Amino acid sequence: MIVVEERLKELFATLPTISVNGTDYKPIYDFGSHKHLLRFLASKRKEGGNIYPLIWLQTPIKQSGDDSPVLVDLKLILATLTTANLSNTERLEITFKPTLFPLLENVKKSLRVSGFSRIMNPDKNSETKHYDYEDKGENKVTDIWDAIKFECEVRFTDCEQKVFNY
Repeated sequence: MIVVEERLKELFATLPTISVNGTDYKPIYDFGSHKHLLRFLASKRKEGGNIYPLIWLQTPIKQSGDDSPVLVDLKLILATLTTANLSNTERLEITFKPTLFPLLENVKKSLRVSGFSRIMNPDKNSETKHYDYEDKGENKVTDIWDAIKFECEVRFTDCEQKVFNY
């Protein structure tokens, strides 16, 4: 049985560091509902250390099939910490260009060349930029984010992960 959450953990552990405000950090991956996200952020804050850039897999996860291969609709939020007082033009230069765009490209590449995953119907991928993700509605988070929501359909197999470079 293919456990997509574990395969993504394995894959995203290979991601290179990403610049956040001029300092390089290893992206952090986790998954769950919005409630789990809030708990995750609170727990990481208590532990101290780095939380961002964050790759969050939103659940529930729609999956077709239970044996190799499986088709999965992924909803990933790629987020980085920001401040409320920036203009969108500043956000583009400070968070999107140096952090979120390269992270998104690395996530896409990893899904393409892993040896066990393949993005299906790439023309149907969806990328939504969120300038100041801090939303008072159902997406409210405890930090102020700039984020990209990436939605795609991915085919996963039980093959071994290939070694590749970014």
